[in-house]
Amino acid sequence: MRRGIILATCLLVTSVFIAPVAVAAELFGIVYSQGTPIANLPITVKENQQVKTKTGPKGDYSINLPPGNYTLIIKGSEIAVTISPAGNRFDIRL
Repeated sequence: MRRGIILATCLLVTSVFIAPVAVAAELFGIVYSQGTPIANLPITVKENQQVKTKTGPKGDYSINLPPGNYTLIIKGSEIAVTISPAGNRFDIRL
């Protein structure tokens, strides 16, 4: 019994150190409408609607997510974006 507990503990500790960790990368840019930056505009990630942000006073935004493909929802529009492992700039024109 004790040997089984020790083995299970070793496996658990090993899996914690070996398991891949999803590292967040930054997606950032400016949201424009008719060439003008839009301030205070809500942005939601469709795949995880708990992830939200708003544009700053100069239309700037920043979202940290694991690299991958996502859909941003802005003013009812769906905008496909890809976040690279190094992060990337993505300006949006509505």
